[in-house]
Amino acid sequence: MANREDQIEKLTGSENFHTWQFAMKNVLELSGWENCILPVTDENYEKDTTKLKKSKAKLVLCIDSSVYVHILDSGLVRKIGLLRKLTSTKLEDCDSMMSYVSQIIDTANKLNGIGFTVSEEWLGVILLTGLTDNFEPMIMGLENCGLAITGDTIKTKLLDTIGHKSNDGSAFFGLVKIK
Repeated sequence: MANREDQIEKLTGSENFHTWQFAMKNVLELSGWENCILPVTDENYEKDTTKLKKSKAKLVLCIDSSVYVHILDSGLVRKIGLLRKLTSTKLEDCDSMMSYVSQIIDTANKLNGIGFTVSEEWLGVILLTGLTDNFEPMIMGLENCGLAITGDTIKTKLLDTIGHKSNDGSAFFGLVKIK
């Protein structure tokens, strides 16, 4: 019995891309790997690296070798997209602090998963970078307290602010304003 992908015309270029794309989407769905292909939301993107590798291999085997030159560096496109998302995520664009922190950490984990290392220090700095101006006092306090800036430390500090905001939206609760 022939494999499903043996029955699919290989991708040769733009002339058969749409029919190939439709067929491959269905092959991956039959294999249970539909969350390995884009577009999917961050919430349901496949995290199992074995499934991701197998789905990529299945796609590549269904591409004519003459097209390989155009896809060999596609990992760079993924890295750039994830880096853009990582550096452009802002608290003001998210529904909550939890959503903000989750988006940044998930994106950093995806970058780490494809071999682009986001260090703990960089993760902490990126978490601080996307905050609103109301968090400047907290950032200055962190800078002066000698605490190591790591993703885990900053994540904990930010999640501790949930429910502890004053009426003006600042990151501190219970501070008395002196006139």
